[in-house]
Amino acid sequence: MFVQGLANAQTENQEQPLAEILKIVEQRFNVTFTYADANVKDVSIAPPSFALNLEDTLQYLEGTTQLNFGKLNNNNIVIRKVSEVKNEVKNKPFRLQVLDEVVITNFLTKGIAKPNDGTTTINPQDFGILPGLIEPDVLQTIQALPGVQSADETVSNLNIRGGSHDENLILWDGIKMYQSGHFFGLISAFNPYLTKDVVVIKNGTSAFYGDGVSSVIDMRSKNEI
Repeated sequence: MFVQGLANAQTENQEQPLAEILKIVEQRFNVTFTYADANVKDVSIAPPSFALNLEDTLQYLEGTTQLNFGKLNNNNIVIRKVSEVKNEVKNKPFRLQVLDEVVITNFLTKGIAKPNDGTTTINPQDFGILPGLIEPDVLQTIQALPGVQSADETVSNLNIRGGSHDENLILWDGIKMYQSGHFFGLISAFNPYLTKDVVVIKNGTSAFYGDGVSSVIDMRSKNEI
């Protein structure tokens, strides 16, 4: 019915509201027009020829209506005033700039890094003290990582990825630690000044760590005394 109406309008060469013509073009070429109603409200033109393809139809509409028909992709077309497009190009010229690679070496504070294997490594020797701490405590620093918190607000009880504290495998030089705190969990049991490096695995652990359901905290001490 739309095609028949378009053919009759071409024969009679009668002007029609632009909004109605856009609906016919949408159905014919399977496209969608996006526009402000005020831009097409009082515009009436003769319908384009039925023999034109989509590109020629858009050129005809641009030349007849003095509007800009910009294609976002093959199916979406934006209609704007020509003055709006000129002002946009004038005020915001399009430039393509290739940025240099950005390598993040510190995470949260110095001494914390995130390698490509998904782990988080902590070097207490280069520790930067986080806000609210008086010393670079290992367990308190781990609580600052995403997905780590302490449900009872203690230092030693860590809830990682929604798991309980006993689902964390805490190793000290390869030895499984069953107690990670003193004084009801308010004081950490690990001296950061004796710890050489810490590896935190909380995004899926290797089969080598059989007991680490939620996470693995692998701490290594210095070889020198």
